[in-house]
Amino acid sequence: MYGKCGSLGDARTVFERIHAPNAFSWSIIMTAYAQSGDVGQTKEIFDRMPDRGVVAWTSLLSANARNGHMEEVKATFARMPEHSLVAWNGMITAFGQNSQLGRAKGCFDRMPGRNTSSWNAIISVFALHGEISTAQQAFERMPERNSMAWNPIIHALNLQGDVFTARMVFESLPECCKVSSSTMISGYAQAGHLDQAKALFDSLPHPDEYACSSMLQAFAKAGDVLGARETFDKMPERCRDTPSWNAMLGAYAQNGLGERALELFAAMIHDGIAPNEMTFSTVLHSCSHLGRWREAIAYFRSLSEDHGLVPDVELYSSMIDVLGRNGRICEAEELLASMPFAPNQAAFASLLAACRLYQDSGRGSLVAGKFARHLCEQPAVESIAAEPYVQLANIYRGMNAP
Repeated sequence: MYGKCGSLGDARTVFERIHAPNAFSWSIIMTAYAQSGDVGQTKEIFDRMPDRGVVAWTSLLSANARNGHMEEVKATFARMPEHSLVAWNGMITAFGQNSQLGRAKGCFDRMPGRNTSSWNAIISVFALHGEISTAQQAFERMPERNSMAWNPIIHALNLQGDVFTARMVFESLPECCKVSSSTMISGYAQAGHLDQAKALFDSLPHPDEYACSSMLQAFAKAGDVLGARETFDKMPERCRDTPSWNAMLGAYAQNGLGERALELFAAMIHDGIAPNEMTFSTVLHSCSHLGRWREAIAYFRSLSEDHGLVPDVELYSSMIDVLGRNGRICEAEELLASMPFAPNQAAFASLLAACRLYQDSGRGSLVAGKFARHLCEQPAVESIAAEPYVQLANIYRGMNAP
């Protein structure tokens, strides 16, 4: 239960108290770590397991895939004592997550057998990478079709802004499921069609948490915070899960109501709802724009100390942004240097922007050099490696302005 709610610290404590964990207990804790993307803990649990079934092997494969460790993914697959359909499907998804469409299709073509999940996996890979026609061709070849195969196509069409075709696909479904309805509501919202999103939402006899969260996000995108809050307040308690709270938090934050967002976060914790990384990203964003850098530090620490979460590179970048915006440039630089992984572009950009805002040319020169080296090390971005120096020139220009 704790693992599913995102409280890995509590889940691990309960697990370690079990005198002789059975295979189910081992699988639960390992799956929880794998879904959080924590490769180290997933591997540690895997190595301790007395018996490793298909769930354990697939969880290890999935954890490595989430972190882009594709050589480890392939090595794990090669070491599996048995290549079940679950394992093959996991490989298709892993290659898809890392934009290796050719390898994903190669796995699909080499499979000794396929089930509905196999077809859904390859359709999702193509659709979510914009290969709509290829996804549709795979769908036409699918022996037994279900709505889950249509959902990634609807989602991809919405991402491309083709809400008209997405609606035609949605309306052609023999029966719509909760995911397809939510996907279509989101599509309407992205296209700015709030009325159509609300009409679809109101037509659902029993809106679930997915539909409610999508409608919340639709109101937020349209700037209708009152509509979002009304939807949130009307949700049944059973549907008011972490993503729903996150959607309402986002509605406040996106519309400049950071104070309300922090108040809602306090209510969320009081109600016993487990926050996740997305929750804290919104909270840190709100703190940044409110100038609450001390509170942000406390929230950042509570991530792991109180909630058993491991801050990822995005959360570190958010914290650097909070410190930088509020003049704590030295602390922001120290945090960037202490990150347990390579900083991303957002982290460098936030620190450099802070140097510009506070006209710190000395530190800005050092950060610009590190930023440029970072960009040169990334594939296919050498042409924008001059960007840090453009920002540095702006720092000097601001200092010399009358």
